[in-house]
Amino acid sequence: MSDSKALKASRKALPTATLSGLTPDIRPAQGDWTYSSGIRIFHFGDGHPPPLTATGFLPMPPDRQLAGCVCQAARALLDVTQAWLWKNAQVSRKTINDFENGYAHPKAALNLRMRRALERAGAQFVYGENVVGVIVYRSKAGLREPVSL
Repeated sequence: MSDSKALKASRKALPTATLSGLTPDIRPAQGDWTYSSGIRIFHFGDGHPPPLTATGFLPMPPDRQLAGCVCQAARALLDVTQAWLWKNAQVSRKTINDFENGYAHPKAALNLRMRRALERAGAQFVYGENVVGVIVYRSKAGLREPVSL
């Protein structure tokens, strides 16, 4: 199964959140939410991953390159296509496709251009001990296509 198909399948497999189990005093009024968050974390190593509460996340250093799986996860959370990324990062579509599927590792300058385009669109990259990931916060008013260059 390709990474994009696996990503879509994992999204469909996630349980749907429900408010019915919340007590009335903590249940938000309909329409009260302001932001939604999406997070995708990748664990490295052979052992069972530690609970996320035991993992401290730090902002990824600005010069740190992305892994292809993190680039693809950021695009999925931002709901943008490879075409959007190649236009905004000025990197060829083949480079992006090969990178996300693990067939190529672009030069540092190309990698960082992709990262900067995703960050301008709202992706925040994090890392910790044996983990790397991406977080995207979306405002209710900002549920739109990310801003182009």
